Amino acid sequence: MKKITFITSTLLIILLFSCKTVKECPEFNYSDLQEVCYNEFDTLTFMNSQSEEFNIYIQEFYFSTSFEQECSGVERVCPCLNNVEVMATNTLTNNPFVFLRMEQSDVSEMQIFKYQVFDFYFEIDFINEVSNIDDL
Repeated sequence: MKKITFITSTLLIILLFSCKTVKECPEFNYSDLQEVCYNEFDTLTFMNSQSEEFNIYIQEFYFSTSFEQECSGVERVCPCLNNVEVMATNTLTNNPFVFLRMEQSDVSEMQIFKYQVFDFYFEIDFINEVSNIDDL
């Protein structure tokens, strides 16, 4: 009896994990770009209490393209995350960096905005009203 239970359990596990599907994930939906309040070549100016200015220069936008994703596992739920990256430079360096990365999922209402300024990372999920700040 133990042998039959073991064989049945093994076959069931193999069956569950061997079922894979390929999902077509769409490119970034350009109509959602209205959620991003920056335009190419914008300048964001910040001033401290000593009247010293720090500028962030928006350079360009990179949009995710369509891709295929393999889904496997028991639930077979694999969200497609598409995104737009806002590239920028600042007063101190001419090296471009990702200032803002907005990610969206096709399985939820999620829209997460990820900001980076130096070693500080800000994550804001406006729909679920969640924020997170990391100092790396």
